Amino acid sequence: VSFLIRILLLLCAAAAQAQDAPIVVGAGISQTGMLAPLAAEYRKGLELWRDEVNAAGGLFGRRVELRLPDDESSAVRAAEVYRQLLKAGQVDLLIGPFGSAATLMAGAEAERARRVMINGAGASRTVHRRGTRYLFQTAVPNIAFGEGIAEVARGAGLRRLWILSRDDLTSLEMAQAAHDAAAARGLG
Repeated sequence: VSFLIRILLLLCAAAAQAQDAPIVVGAGISQTGMLAPLAAEYRKGLELWRDEVNAAGGLFGRRVELRLPDDESSAVRAAEVYRQLLKAGQVDLLIGPFGSAATLMAGAEAERARRVMINGAGASRTVHRRGTRYLFQTAVPNIAFGEGIAEVARGAGLRRLWILSRDDLTSLEMAQAAHDAAAARGLG
């Protein structure tokens, strides 16, 4: 009987330890490379979220811990980072990396592992149109910013709209959305 009591006590102690274990949230963050300056604010946002959640008692009463390895501003490296985070259950929750290309690669890893990932900074139309089961969108798509331009122009009484854009994916998606919305509203 005392043997059974010891086993029960050990099981209760293990269950109590599991409840006290932190919820580990992983995200690849560009800490080096060309996206590092922009991703620094994304990292600060995640750290602020963690601090506020922990100050309020954690998630489900458990402290939140972040694992934020460097993806070196590389989409290919992002895939490897997320493979490592998923390996051997190192994380309980995934948040997507900074940027659409990295989000596509990391999202593919999450889909392959059947693990939920929250897209916080992959705003490309490609990310939003991709048929995923485990990637949850929180980032506003780039096209949402372009569509409003045509409405503002029409409200101002303009009959024509000239759209100039930088030559990068984000700007081009916004410009194309503005162009399409302008055409739909009769702005030539």
